[in-house]
Amino acid sequence: MTKKKKLMKRIGFILIAVIILISLSAFIFLKINTYKPLEEASDMLDLPNVTETADWIKLSQNEPEVRLVFYPGGLVEPVSYVPLLEPLTDEGYEVFIIKMPLNLAILNADAIEDVQESEPTELLLT
Repeated sequence: MTKKKKLMKRIGFILIAVIILISLSAFIFLKINTYKPLEEASDMLDLPNVTETADWIKLSQNEPEVRLVFYPGGLVEPVSYVPLLEPLTDEGYEVFIIKMPLNLAILNADAIEDVQESEPTELLLT
């Protein structure tokens, strides 16, 4: 193997290592800087009208009139929004709080389609 090929191979390995290190650092940064929910918000997951799945948190009453699909803010855990959105169920809303990868909505912009496929409805969608 020539010197040039050895040098290119070494540079390639170094670039791959740097990319992996940067990706790992970014992942750790996002996990550390995610805003955690208050204990009161976490306790609300035990309410009878709150259902949690791997993809979303559903808040609903017996006869919802309108469906609201809520995309959480960046780096905020979805549970944090339960106290804010739960009162809407008394007004006839069925609310879905979507769980996003790395808590960034930009990484799953079409999540509303998953809700429609999993739980089809004739409700007005907002």
